Amino acid sequence: MSPLPYVVGAACGIPLVYVVLTKWIRPKPLPGIPHFPITSFWGDIPRVANDIRTHGTIFDGKGFMVEAFRSGASMWQMFVGPSAKWVAVADAQELEDALNRGPRSKAIDQSDITSTSFSGTIPYGMVSLKSNDMWRKHRRVTNPLMTSKYLKSMTPAIADNARSLVKLWESKIRKVKSKGATCFSCEDDFHYIAMDAITSITLGESILMWTTSGA
Repeated sequence: MSPLPYVVGAACGIPLVYVVLTKWIRPKPLPGIPHFPITSFWGDIPRVANDIRTHGTIFDGKGFMVEAFRSGASMWQMFVGPSAKWVAVADAQELEDALNRGPRSKAIDQSDITSTSFSGTIPYGMVSLKSNDMWRKHRRVTNPLMTSKYLKSMTPAIADNARSLVKLWESKIRKVKSKGATCFSCEDDFHYIAMDAITSITLGESILMWTTSGA
């Protein structure tokens, strides 16, 4: 039997399927949260890609996020393909209300992309965990440290050590670039910076462990 009918059928069917997918299968927005008009099967990916190509970022100038929150909305949703969506919150009070409404529920559980991003370096840290038993144990231990009194006293030390981490990574980036490499290990850096932050808070002075990290 001649394969011609199959070839013709595929040639006609594939464009038709593509048109149906792009025209009728669209991201479904969460009700009540502002978003850009949905004009593509890919959601906001084409706009974000264009912003990155044009401006180099989606956060400055006329980038996606700047244009989104220019309307004054405290929340905005972004569509990543036909099914995945992200919700950005620009209002600190809204974010505090959501996170402090009670124990973390699946409605505001850690996202898969965040868990994946941090699990390689701090797999047992709260930022890498879903709301499982280990997360709950960590939460019980850290709860006394999350009061406004302790947070205000710890913020300067935490910020100072965060700046040290940035300085360390900038130094490592320069070093790997000078050798023609493209990446470096940062697993121990988190441990050293955490130790420096702890000693800053408890002893009043950092032991500068990050300086031993091979920068």
